[in-house]
Amino acid sequence: LCPYCDDPLPPKPTLLLRNLLGTMAKKSRPSARPTNPMGRKAPLEAFIALCQRHRFESQILPDAESKGWPKEIAFDKLEKRVR
Repeated sequence: LCPYCDDPLPPKPTLLLRNLLGTMAKKSRPSARPTNPMGRKAPLEAFIALCQRHRFESQILPDAESKGWPKEIAFDKLEKRVR
């Protein structure tokens, strides 16, 4: 579970998400809750990017991967496809 919003984290978080979690841990304080004993507390503006990222990795990224969408844009091949 996310220590801030209590939503599930992705099963395989990216390096970016792991780094955000580490950075936020330094800017927050423990705040255990009955449903999340690893909960933490911080101002919303401090952790909103983290929660947006884990929602992206949990919901949007798996859908995009299942549809075969590329994770990186091949700009050198783009012009041929757009014309």
